Amino acid sequence: MARAKAVPAEVSNVGDMFGRIREADQSECYAAIGASAESGLLQSFAHTSEGMRWAVVSERETIAIFGCAATAILSQTGIPWMVGTDRVAEFPISFARGGRRYVREMLTRFSYLENWVDVRNELSIKWLKWCGFHFDDPIPYGYEQKLFYRFWMKRK
Repeated sequence: MARAKAVPAEVSNVGDMFGRIREADQSECYAAIGASAESGLLQSFAHTSEGMRWAVVSERETIAIFGCAATAILSQTGIPWMVGTDRVAEFPISFARGGRRYVREMLTRFSYLENWVDVRNELSIKWLKWCGFHFDDPIPYGYEQKLFYRFWMKRK
């Protein structure tokens, strides 16, 4: 049985995902920023400091990249993000266990985490809820003004 593990993300992991990003992440990225998921992934990766970005790999293939970017230099607010391939669904236990661990890691750097998720992105919503994020009622958001949930978490 294949296993997945999180490692520090490198630029090569980003390129490895091009052409394989899940449809839900592609739709969400376009609805939010009016750009491709590849472009959104590059932006997220570039704006996230080295110690706050990870790649989930299995058999030398990148299946997801995630991290937490600061809203501004020295900010205590982080923007958690993740982009995955269809293979994410093959590793529900790894993502469940790892999710909470890495959210705790994000909260060692940031006192508050916040971002938006497309209401159509059911797998991401389920994972975010498992990780302990709170959700506000959906509102029109982003480039396409589709319904999105704001999700958030405070350090305890």
